[in-house]
Amino acid sequence: MFSRAKLGKISSKVREQSLFLEQVFPASRDQVFQAFTDGELLKKWWGPNGWELTYCAIDAAPEGEWHYCLTCTDNSKEYAGQQSWGKSIYVEVDAPNRIVYRDFYANEQGEIDPNVPEALVSIQFSDQAKFTRVVSETRYSSKEELDNVMKMGLVAGITETWMRLDKLLREK
Repeated sequence: MFSRAKLGKISSKVREQSLFLEQVFPASRDQVFQAFTDGELLKKWWGPNGWELTYCAIDAAPEGEWHYCLTCTDNSKEYAGQQSWGKSIYVEVDAPNRIVYRDFYANEQGEIDPNVPEALVSIQFSDQAKFTRVVSETRYSSKEELDNVMKMGLVAGITETWMRLDKLLREK
């Protein structure tokens, strides 16, 4: 599906109603998997530049939930102070190989916003030499839903988020 991803560089591809992303991270599969499932680690990297994970309640287990809030802390951005709440419901957690979850926009109480489309996210973790290759598929129920979310800056946001993870893993 992809050519070999280069260390620290994200690759993206759209096919039908799915967005595929791939990146090789400078850490073991266990470390990268933990970064995706440990609330304290997520607070250090989750979100695009200028945003911080200010609330994070996570139970990374099948049927468990992750309820979180991203807050724009960059006062130079037009969204300064704005919050974005989300909720994920885990379908599958196979440490350190795979995570599958349903992803939603939500409110502070964890109530799902029915006006924003749900996504099914599948993340695969595999060894690549001494590094970890991560391949993610974010699937919407239609191409139109994917197109609408893409217009909201989905790829740029994930790219910045994964680059923050890359930086964190390099510091360890």
